[in-house]
Amino acid sequence: MKQLKLMKLLFLACVIFVNFTQAQKITGTVNSSKDNSPLPGVSILIKGTNQGTTTDAAGKFSLNASTGNTLVLSYVGYKSQEIAVNNQSVFNIGLDEDSQALSEVVVTALGIKKESKKLGYSTTTVGAEAITENRTPNF
Repeated sequence: MKQLKLMKLLFLACVIFVNFTQAQKITGTVNSSKDNSPLPGVSILIKGTNQGTTTDAAGKFSLNASTGNTLVLSYVGYKSQEIAVNNQSVFNIGLDEDSQALSEVVVTALGIKKESKKLGYSTTTVGAEAITENRTPNF
């Protein structure tokens, strides 16, 4: 009889544990803390896994995560942020700008330059005679 009660108690504990650690669907929006505008394309990963998603054009996301997981949010020009899931299922997250990271790299059509004051470029003019000069068909 004692053994039967012990097995029932163990079974109940297992059921509660499985329900507690079961993945739940979480949703939310990611906005800029500065002007509360939605941020599309924010990368959201569950820490320590390769599971994740990105925000849509309205800054909204949805993801399956378990209680105890940590969400890692990253976006170019903004500080990365980690948020614990706990029992929460709806998130409204504000990311802070990282102005220091923005001033370090300038991306141009010619490549990436670090901390440059002047950007160089070159232009070329092509006349009509150069275009019509060598018109050999290439099949």
